[in-house]
Amino acid sequence: MEPEIHLYILWENCKSDWDKILYDIKEKFKVIKVFQVQWSQNYFLKNLERFYSINPQIANQKVKHCGNGPFLLIIVEDQTPKYEKRKTSKGVQSVNINTFDAKRLYRSWTGGGHRIHGTNSPKEANHDLALLLETDSDSFQTKNKNSWDGNVETLNGDLIGAKGWESLSQLLFVLNHTVNYVILRNYDCIPEKYTMASHGDIDILTDNYKEFVLLTNAVKVFPQSYRIHHKINIAGENVFFDFRYVGDGYYDKNWEKDILNNKKYHKKKFYIPNTEDFFYSLMYHALIHKRKVANDYKRRLSTLATEMNLPNISKQTFDNSLQMKIILDQYMNQKNYRYIKPIDSSVFYNQKLLGEDQK
Repeated sequence: MEPEIHLYILWENCKSDWDKILYDIKEKFKVIKVFQVQWSQNYFLKNLERFYSINPQIANQKVKHCGNGPFLLIIVEDQTPKYEKRKTSKGVQSVNINTFDAKRLYRSWTGGGHRIHGTNSPKEANHDLALLLETDSDSFQTKNKNSWDGNVETLNGDLIGAKGWESLSQLLFVLNHTVNYVILRNYDCIPEKYTMASHGDIDILTDNYKEFVLLTNAVKVFPQSYRIHHKINIAGENVFFDFRYVGDGYYDKNWEKDILNNKKYHKKKFYIPNTEDFFYSLMYHALIHKRKVANDYKRRLSTLATEMNLPNISKQTFDNSLQMKIILDQYMNQKNYRYIKPIDSSVFYNQKLLGEDQK
């Protein structure tokens, strides 16, 4: 296997064991960088919530257990990674046993519990590096070829995005390395502009709504539990998002899963649905979630139909809602997807078009 970047965090409350653990890490791995990090007291709890995707109560318990002072961040390269199944806090998983078993050893040295954090996989390492240093494993490895020179660098700051985001590009970079998501539509102007004319907010689909809200530092716009309209501070401006999630009835649950599983990486560095999912989900949105099909949606659907070489579909097809519904019905039946009324009751649901059997 190729070498892997991983990291360890030694929290404040095991400081008496830092030297011993660092020595052992140097024996097991190629140490690349060591930082002493100090998060601000005002943001420490929120940083923990976002880093671990935990609620405030659990974050408070973690502070009591781990401390809220300076901690050691050690970034290593495992040159001979090996994977096996291990029992983790998230159940039995395939993990890098070199980093996992070392973490388990260090936790035993520090009295048990979780005063040591360590990554079990490249995916987890990318998650942590994105939030801690606004980088990823490949970029970090490219820029840091040499072994650690013995200098402990000091970092004073908080997780990326703690006080708002510098740009939409910065937010999307972190999302790319932390959560499963797609921007559903109207993304042609992103990241240069936040929204397209007449389509006010950015529509996101994810499989973990709570984690997404924590990571982005999003704030709900409306108090109702079913409303998923949020605002995020980007470059000092409130940018509005709708966070759709698997199981919310915005689309059939299996379709939502498929959209995420089939996603593709846009050249502007964010994730979108693949062409088929985009075409039919846009048609669904235009017919079912809107009282009238917008002209720009008609044009986009017509262009996509031509690109996809779909038979028996012309530009005029998209001027007739009933013809569009027949096409959508065929696709939905083929995929075993159902029309679903959204949990978010602020979303229009075109009952008249669907008929009595789709209540």
